[in-house]
Amino acid sequence: MDAASFVELPELEEPVLEEVRQTWGTLQRRPNVAKDFLRLLSEALPDTLHMSKRSTTVWRILDDLVTALSQPNLLRPRIEFVALRHLDVAIEAADLEAFKTLLVDTILAKLGSASEAFQVGIAELIDAVGKCLISTQRHYAKRVRLLVTSWRAVGAESPEKEKLTEKKVDTEIELTYEEEKSSEKETEQAAEDLKAGKEKGGAKAVVSEALVPSTFAEMAHFNASVMGLGNPSWLSEIVNSMDALVLNIGNIARLQEECDVLSLLLWRHSRTEKVDLQGFQSVLFASLRSLLQKDWKMKHEEAWRWFWQCVEPLLEVKLPLGQYQSHLRSFMGSMDDEEAADCRLEIWEDFIRNCPECQDTVKANNQRLSWLGGKILNLLTEIFCKTHSTVRTVSALGLVHAGMGIPEDFIGIFQESLMGTVSKYSEEAWLPGLRWSSSLVSRMLLRTLAEGSTAVMKSISKDSARELRKAVASAPRRCRDSVLLQVQVGTESISPLLWAIESGALNTVRAIFIDLLTIRADRARYYYGMEALWKRHPDIVPVLCRRAPSLLHTLLDGLIWKSSKVTQGMRRVNYYVGPLLVDEELRLTSSIPEMVKHSDPVVICHPCAIFVSDLLWSRICGTAFLYSKVLFVLSLLSFIIGFQHIPSIDYDGPARFVVIGCRLFTYAVSLGQLLAKHAYMFASALAAKDTCKYCCFPLPAYLARSFKDFVEVILVLHLLALLCMEPVLHCLQHDPWKKCEAKQLSGNQRSILPKKIDPTMIPVVDHDVIEALRQKVLQASFFMADKDRDNILSKSEFSLMVRRAYPDLKEAMLDKAFILAGFGCGCITFKSFQDWVALQDHHDESLLEGHHIDPLSAVWRLWNLDGDDTLSVAEFEFCILRAFPKMKRMDLLLILRAMDEDLSGEVAQEEFAHFLLPPVRTDPFAPVLECCHFSQRLCDVESWHRRVSCIPMLLYFVLTSELIHSNIHLSCFVLLVASLWWDMFVYCCILAFLTASFASALACLPQTGSTSGVQFRDFRSLPSAFQSLLSVSVKTYSANSFEEIATASEPLLAWFILAFAGFWHVFLMNLMVAQLCQRFGASFKDALGYARLKRGSNIFDTALSLISDSRWKRFIRSLNLDAPCPLDASDPGPRGGIPTLEEFDGSSGLPVQLFGGLASPSEPWPELRDSEESELDKFEKTASKRFDDLERLVADIADKLGGRRAGLRVSLRSSPRSSVASNVEDWSPGKRASVRQSQVLADSELEEPDIH
Repeated sequence: MDAASFVELPELEEPVLEEVRQTWGTLQRRPNVAKDFLRLLSEALPDTLHMSKRSTTVWRILDDLVTALSQPNLLRPRIEFVALRHLDVAIEAADLEAFKTLLVDTILAKLGSASEAFQVGIAELIDAVGKCLISTQRHYAKRVRLLVTSWRAVGAESPEKEKLTEKKVDTEIELTYEEEKSSEKETEQAAEDLKAGKEKGGAKAVVSEALVPSTFAEMAHFNASVMGLGNPSWLSEIVNSMDALVLNIGNIARLQEECDVLSLLLWRHSRTEKVDLQGFQSVLFASLRSLLQKDWKMKHEEAWRWFWQCVEPLLEVKLPLGQYQSHLRSFMGSMDDEEAADCRLEIWEDFIRNCPECQDTVKANNQRLSWLGGKILNLLTEIFCKTHSTVRTVSALGLVHAGMGIPEDFIGIFQESLMGTVSKYSEEAWLPGLRWSSSLVSRMLLRTLAEGSTAVMKSISKDSARELRKAVASAPRRCRDSVLLQVQVGTESISPLLWAIESGALNTVRAIFIDLLTIRADRARYYYGMEALWKRHPDIVPVLCRRAPSLLHTLLDGLIWKSSKVTQGMRRVNYYVGPLLVDEELRLTSSIPEMVKHSDPVVICHPCAIFVSDLLWSRICGTAFLYSKVLFVLSLLSFIIGFQHIPSIDYDGPARFVVIGCRLFTYAVSLGQLLAKHAYMFASALAAKDTCKYCCFPLPAYLARSFKDFVEVILVLHLLALLCMEPVLHCLQHDPWKKCEAKQLSGNQRSILPKKIDPTMIPVVDHDVIEALRQKVLQASFFMADKDRDNILSKSEFSLMVRRAYPDLKEAMLDKAFILAGFGCGCITFKSFQDWVALQDHHDESLLEGHHIDPLSAVWRLWNLDGDDTLSVAEFEFCILRAFPKMKRMDLLLILRAMDEDLSGEVAQEEFAHFLLPPVRTDPFAPVLECCHFSQRLCDVESWHRRVSCIPMLLYFVLTSELIHSNIHLSCFVLLVASLWWDMFVYCCILAFLTASFASALACLPQTGSTSGVQFRDFRSLPSAFQSLLSVSVKTYSANSFEEIATASEPLLAWFILAFAGFWHVFLMNLMVAQLCQRFGASFKDALGYARLKRGSNIFDTALSLISDSRWKRFIRSLNLDAPCPLDASDPGPRGGIPTLEEFDGSSGLPVQLFGGLASPSEPWPELRDSEESELDKFEKTASKRFDDLERLVADIADKLGGRRAGLRVSLRSSPRSSVASNVEDWSPGKRASVRQSQVLADSELEEPDIH
């Protein structure tokens, strides 16, 4: 491939050449010449912008051409190189004329004026280059187009397959000779099996099932196997590179780079196997003919043969790559650590010295720069042994440099600095290898930097939203989203959006979101970038939560459309939350859960987030959450029934089995599932070392993260303690006393006791036996009062029993006594009767105050049948045997021995009362299923069991209070209260300290009063004073005690109490109220947000785990996210939205832009007036217009003075018109430039201009 025949060198005289060189040298010293020229060129000829993305490259090519004007042998190959570099670009004569005019205008603008000889020389040079470009392009254009179209027609592998193939090939481990032989044997065996199948008639089955190539790669491997090449690894390398070679055949520089990389790969394989390029040529043509059977013609044969003739010489270049690799290894191994560090650092010092402009970019310290230098040198070595990964690394590095806005000039300067420094530390023989590898890496880096330096990336580096809008203004409608979301360079890509987020260009990110999430529509279709955004970045919300949470509102605002039509106060609202909710496989995304984890109460209250959470809660998660709390509700109810005392239940009857069942449920179900859950979580946390230190003990970290889990662990510990102290379990080791059916003792029943008994002859028994006997006496008493034998004392039976002791008792007093004895239940069970008798104990005298009934006197009259002062043996025997006819004689004697304290042989009333009262517990709410009568230890266990059960009761209510969060308003209030607990705790600590201080002082006062006085009673010691002062602080101290304090004999007592009360109630209480009000006001702003966060955690942490996949998919399908979501009547709208009706609040949703005109997806959107234009932008436009007018005035003056040649006079910002470029229309985007006709004045008609 050459263009030498199309090169016509310009013929210029020596004075003209000298003038061109001098003027060009002066121009080179002017700043920003290249940038201004490329900017004007991109505005005038936007279609040729892809030809010259880098201003420095364009200007360097022009500089090389101007420098070689006087050297035809050097000028010819440079012009030819420019022509071959742009074979795939259609250049017209008008474009050439426009380029030439803009170049001259730029030069004149920078220099002020230029000689006619210079203008002529530049024009001739541009004409020569342009003619060569046009001729070369016309000669090779058909071949290039035919190659590209036929290559796409053969079904070349998709980028996904290419990446997979490269990943498979890129093991970066050189195959051994044995592995190569084994692979060849496998290929030969497969070919033999194929031939055998054909001979046996099974060829059709084999081909149809396994050997039907559909792409070029598959066909190439198939043909290689058939032609006897086998399946060599080098064949895969060429096949994988074919796409880049064919598509870049029109760019000689890029083609050379791809061939250099491919030749390096082929060299690696040539060490273990023979590379047969001629054989691949046969495979290439056979594969193409097979895939293009219907379209293959002679022109295809010629085009592809020309293609291979261009590529094959570049691959057969005989370079000593093996020596290059060994030289690089020798260079890297020849330096010790200190010398290598000096070398790496010297590279950067030389680079900074040669390029002072890099000081704005190179800001790392020496240690970092030395590390980077080492990575660069490693790339030069790894390009030989890890080619694929190195190419991807260099491509990614170029994209990163593009995002950082690194100028392209730095690459060449850095390469020169690198080679200059390396030459000092290496031998002369090693330099060619270093130079070749550094040149290849630099070319790849420069290309990726150029291709990645799009207008969007440049605007990101400037963080300019205005530049971003300009960058995407000319993008076609169908690919406007991809311009903002992806920059592809070879196999590597970078997201401008993600790069802007990571680099902190938040203004640009906001502009990208606004542009993507704007609904645009023409007459044919809608364009909405929501799906493209989530398809490219499904984790965009988590990324924003971590990197730029301030932009979450901008993103969510772009997902809401609100109608402007209001009907009866309501309007239609579309929430485009499809990608925010589910992915392509209908699975829940991490967007909303990450917002909940982000814990920002302001973001979670965004209407979009509220809509999603309410949708999930009302449609699918609310009931699941309530179901998850059913077990706790049942556990709470069972704990209440099993551990609380309910007076209306007879715990000595069948109801005790309900109590036992509730306790069994508590221990087996509630405790069991909590214990299993936290044992697993505890073991998992310890295994993962997810612990935190607390008092030098490692505890699982999840306890610190979740208050609910912490409460559950405390509940487990208390339930285990209750299980260890369970009275039912302790009573199993004893034989409980049983109620025997009472039988009326017949009148002729024989007495088993003598009339007179010597108590001294009866042995003394221990406490446990006495307790059992005491219960027998109480049961006998209840039996005698229960006339109808229904185990319940009615009011008449109770009245009969009481009136035997108090015959003159009034009916009202009797009613009160009955209510007290039955504890308000309307009947008296044995348990209530036992507790009523126990009220005689001195601890409960206040309960009997005003009733004038002694329960023991009433019971005594049941036993004392003759009404005297003593209970005889006969009376006792008669009464006890009525209840227990089968009681043994020894038991009767033991009871009499326990009653008869004075050993008189008869029992007095006081002895009878003393026998019943001390052992009977005085607590009216005594525990159920008790066996306290067996030993004092069991009594103590039961008492502590009841005390410990208070804590689990509270904890169950705390856990069940999670149901409050099912209502958002109740949840908001609870969270408000919870936010104030620390302040309340602080003031409680202050109160405790203040109370302890004053109590200690009061305990030091002299006790001058009587023992019944208030000082001795309430302030004698620190504990009593502390308790009394706490009562004063909470206003529960008795008013009578205050009167006693005021009249106490110790005067300081009243002053101390007054000081304490004043300091607490006047100062600290008001201060606490003020602080709580202030804290409440601050918390109230975010209370709703925290309630929403709590609901979100309930949804995603609890409810969704209980929902099956089938139910979830039914719910998602019911939303119809794949169907268009109408905007208004007869307006289908984009898909992915969920419609709803809301009250009109005056706000507006995402913008909708409607356009008429052509509906072609390849057309850009018409330019809209920028409503966000700042004052600075307006001033800049006004200043630019003034400068344009000034340029026109200067141009007119120059025309009249003859400073420019007539044919090249064009305003700097106007579109040139000439006979050659008459078909160039509207060069400036967005507006039509005015055309100024040139008027040529004869030298004789020149007049001096009027400078006024």
